[in-house]
Amino acid sequence: MKIVKVIRAIINNPQNISDILRDKAEIFFEYRGKYKWSISKTEEGEYYLHLYYKGDMNLQELSDFTDWENYSYDSFTSTELEAFGDGIMEELYTILDHKDSGVDDIFDDIISDDMFN
Repeated sequence: MKIVKVIRAIINNPQNISDILRDKAEIFFEYRGKYKWSISKTEEGEYYLHLYYKGDMNLQELSDFTDWENYSYDSFTSTELEAFGDGIMEELYTILDHKDSGVDDIFDDIISDDMFN
């Protein structure tokens, strides 16, 4: 499935993730400054990934938006992708969570001390 390759590309290039916005259980982000996404996790542990396109809203506007019938987006669930990329959405969510919380910067700072890195 092509979406699995897309998610892997995002995971492998976290430096291209920008403008993260957390809205409760959903994390909105941009990839390469032009592709808008969000990912959320349910209490049951399922992940939902949304790609927003054909619109010019910023992340804050997307997080506040309610008229989804009149906006173009695609959705993917961890259940659908399980056979193609087990754990891939959890990995993406964790990366975004660490970037949003600042943990990623802390890790990078500590890793920079390692002369064998």
